[in-house]
Amino acid sequence: MSLRAFHFVFIIASILLCICLAIFAIANWQVTREFALLVFGIVTSALSVILTGYGLWFAKKSKKLIL
Repeated sequence: MSLRAFHFVFIIASILLCICLAIFAIANWQVTREFALLVFGIVTSALSVILTGYGLWFAKKSKKLIL
């Protein structure tokens, strides 16, 4: 597996983890109403969006690289 492919796998795994954590935190927030869970859900949702943007940026940039 090339370094580029490993990077894509790692980015996708990170995005999926952030989405799962956001769903978990927001679902638990609806039950417990703990402020920390709401913040955690919002932060992980934002991180999944940022990681998606980074993945797209890396895909565009890595076309030019020989890895």
